Amino acid sequence: MEASMDVLAMRLKDSEKLPMDDYTNIDRAYNSRIIDERIKYALEEANGLRNRLVHGYNGINETVALESMKSLFPLFEAYIERMRQWLKELI
Repeated sequence: MEASMDVLAMRLKDSEKLPMDDYTNIDRAYNSRIIDERIKYALEEANGLRNRLVHGYNGINETVALESMKSLFPLFEAYIERMRQWLKELI
């Protein structure tokens, strides 16, 4: 998750948008059409899951966490492809 947010911040900076906190960056990337609604959802969900796991909010149900991660994998593949296209444009 951290690497995904770092890449998104770099992408925003490349678009001359000052990176901010993770959720703001996700919103700005969506509003700038850098990511679509599905990827926005995945990044928000994964960021929230990361926070719950790291900080132990409301206890952790490992089965639910694992299922949540599995459901986000296809959307992260789409995000990775989107960022790969951006990097190819830079070369």
